[in-house]
Amino acid sequence: MVKSEWAIEQIERAARYVDWGVLQVMRAAWHGGSVAETYAPTQTLMRKIIREVPDWDALATKVIAAAWPAPLSAEPHSIPRMDDRLGAGPHVAMVLTRVNGYAAECERAFFTIGPTTEEREVFATMTRAREIAFQMIQPGVACQDIDASVNVFLNAEGFGDWRTRLHRCGHGFGLGNHEPPWIAVGSPHVLRKNMLISIEPGIYTAGVGGYRNSDTVLLTEDGYRCLTQAPIAIDALVIGKTTVRHPFASYLTKRALSLNKRIKV
Repeated sequence: MVKSEWAIEQIERAARYVDWGVLQVMRAAWHGGSVAETYAPTQTLMRKIIREVPDWDALATKVIAAAWPAPLSAEPHSIPRMDDRLGAGPHVAMVLTRVNGYAAECERAFFTIGPTTEEREVFATMTRAREIAFQMIQPGVACQDIDASVNVFLNAEGFGDWRTRLHRCGHGFGLGNHEPPWIAVGSPHVLRKNMLISIEPGIYTAGVGGYRNSDTVLLTEDGYRCLTQAPIAIDALVIGKTTVRHPFASYLTKRALSLNKRIKV
């Protein structure tokens, strides 16, 4: 669970690519667009890695980049259909990479139209839960205490029910996107310098959508350093107006994937 300096460099590189991927997923997303368009950055990101990584290993590199649309975003381990549409509510841009065997992730809740007052309030609650977790990150802290503190806060805010939590506060990274240490109640692990973890407390409401921002985080001597830097403020996560580029890109994506018969252009 404690990484070498060399392994940390590999995960930092993977984290730079997930940041780039999140921005590309959001650039491809638009109100009324399909999930298919947001899958397209998966191939774009893979080509970028192939071009830029001189020792690229085809067998140990994998990329997943797409948007999980509302209300399916309320199911964090679901798989969206290519013809699912991005409408109102909170979507989640999810990007996971393994570059030459080393993993990172970044996820952002975002909107294709201006969020309602209630949606802004739930987003703010999720953000505060993240802040509570980040404030506790330092060597010597029990992983289960972080998750427990987040649970206490969300319970007080009315989101403590298992149907709105669904997911632990975080997990480790290394040769896989999910590995120890587990940032979860019941975990035996204690944070140490040079561990890599995610911080991703979420709020999930069936039929509405999910709110989750996830980052890849490095434990340092006296705290942490966040390796992913995609925007986290809600106003930066609202897609701008649809332009002629969006439906044209939609047509090209569906044509390339032979989806025009399944998804109306």
